[in-house]
Amino acid sequence: MLASRLSHHYYQSIYLLSHILMRRLIAIVILSIIAIINAWYLTYKAYCISIDPATQRGVCDINAQWSCSDVLAHPAAYIAGIPFPAIALVVYPILLLIAVLGYHRRITRHRDALRYLSVGWILFNSYFIYQEAFTIGSYCPLCVLCTAIILTIAILARLSKK
Repeated sequence: MLASRLSHHYYQSIYLLSHILMRRLIAIVILSIIAIINAWYLTYKAYCISIDPATQRGVCDINAQWSCSDVLAHPAAYIAGIPFPAIALVVYPILLLIAVLGYHRRITRHRDALRYLSVGWILFNSYFIYQEAFTIGSYCPLCVLCTAIILTIAILARLSKK
């Protein structure tokens, strides 16, 4: 009888833990989709600004200190000629794919992959934030949103460690 109760509580705990992990993966999927849309918009803005910098003001241009257009027009927003948001268009779909495959249990090491990729992207993103603060002198609100998203993904991935 006691063994049966312990076994029942054990399986309930495993089920609850599995349910929590799946909810975190759903949150990572949603955050990745938001980040993909954000990165696509910023990449589009970066290429529009490269064509005609004078006429390209965006919805995220608040003032001189907070302006996506000012940041994206600066050469420091490019790495090897590629706009920083275009690189994000590679990273976030990979995070999305890993989270979806983990949710459907197609891969077993998804938590490790999410952790390593998100921490790597945080480090890379830190370089861009440094450029905004000390080289460009202006911040892109949507880039800051992407930073918040990747930090949240990293925390969710870290919390899901067994």
